[in-house]
Amino acid sequence: MKKNLLSTCSIAVIFSILLNASVSSAITIVSVSPTAAMAGQSVTAVISASTLSILPCSVMVNFGDGSPALSAGSCSTHTPCQLSANHVYTSAGSYVITASDAGGGTCSAPMSASAPLTVSAAPAPPAPASASSYVSPSSFSIPHNLATTLTLSYTFSGPSSLNTTLQSGSGDFLAGGSVIATANTPLTAKVSNGRGGVTETLTIPAAVSLQAEKLGTANITFSRTFSGGGVSTTTAVAITVTSGAAAGFSITSIRLYFPNGRPEVTIGRNTRLSAFADIGYTGTGRVQGYWEVDGNLLYNVYQTLPFGGLVTMQTRVVPPLPTFVPGAHILRFVITSPSASVSLPEAVYFVTASAPGETKMMLLYPADGSEAGSGELAFQWGKAATASAYLIEFLEKKGRQAHLLRIRQIPGLQSSEDRTGRYVFARKDVFLAGDSVRRKRSQDSQESALPFCIQIISSIGGGQHESDRLYSKTGCRQTRGGGG
Repeated sequence: MKKNLLSTCSIAVIFSILLNASVSSAITIVSVSPTAAMAGQSVTAVISASTLSILPCSVMVNFGDGSPALSAGSCSTHTPCQLSANHVYTSAGSYVITASDAGGGTCSAPMSASAPLTVSAAPAPPAPASASSYVSPSSFSIPHNLATTLTLSYTFSGPSSLNTTLQSGSGDFLAGGSVIATANTPLTAKVSNGRGGVTETLTIPAAVSLQAEKLGTANITFSRTFSGGGVSTTTAVAITVTSGAAAGFSITSIRLYFPNGRPEVTIGRNTRLSAFADIGYTGTGRVQGYWEVDGNLLYNVYQTLPFGGLVTMQTRVVPPLPTFVPGAHILRFVITSPSASVSLPEAVYFVTASAPGETKMMLLYPADGSEAGSGELAFQWGKAATASAYLIEFLEKKGRQAHLLRIRQIPGLQSSEDRTGRYVFARKDVFLAGDSVRRKRSQDSQESALPFCIQIISSIGGGQHESDRLYSKTGCRQTRGGGG
């Protein structure tokens, strides 16, 4: 009985061993991916293996490039397992990948397998994005000790794949290797399909040429750097400081006045009247413009100017300035070429229905020479019974002269009982007087110290006029003007 039981167990063990051997699998490399590998790319080897015993089958993979073998894992079953290992080749070449038993002898035979792999060189990295830049004009001259304004055009080009936004926060004026001034105007250029551009209105202060002179040079460079999207490019403009005569043709100042030397006058109806325009300029060239009265073109002006200086233009006898309609008329000389960076002034003439006489007006409030507060500016003066309008001038003090910035008109006497005139200037009225006033105000820590003066003039039907001038703390000195 005991002998028969032993025989049965032996048969079962033999049967089990034979059964397991029939389903076991040798070590094989199922796949290597990617099949077209490149240096620097991860490669995965997939291995199939099984064990012959109750101990696991451990597999090592040698990728054939001299690096240490890597473990792919182990299989503890008699049925095949899929194992894997990853590796990165650092250089191109032909390699043999070998998977084998880790040394325990528990894997099904054959206990190793191999597969070839060709690794190609990695493609060269793309070149960094780049753009070239061009600025026009690339060079020009400026007059010594005079401000100059001109337009610069920037153009950018690059590969058609370049799409980005280039920005420049500021530009620098350089002389003698040092930054002598900065233009704090930000610029933005959109580049699409490798093309883009932007323009800049550049104002060069007179101080720039003076600073270059201190450094002993007449050569200045204006430089801007644009960057964005991994692209950076720098532009440079060569500037030469010359005398006014040798500088480029540009308008530097315009002053209008009548025969009385002032930008306002009162005349009788149908009286012949002339006006003058003093035009300061640099260089030499052809000026084009026109005289206009009340916004209506009077006639065009074309004149070639000799080397830099000052020229006076006078209105023609025919056609004359219109003086047949009573009232106030605004005269302007508009320059169309070259582009004038200076403001275009106005002059006003009053036409009365009869020959002018002479009268006076009295300032009631505030006192002449008073300081302007931070709020509204209120003025009051004695009216004349025949006043039809009042002219208010905003002037800016430059040196010892007061330059007209803006003119306003307000109604005259409304009734015989109203014997005083009053006008309240809103703060915006004052600061619309001119950019120079706004600029100076922003640099002044005391808001009450306004660099302008105000002149109120009555236009008297049948008579001349006399002016009372009201001034801010930093304005003009007291002056009284006679009849116009």
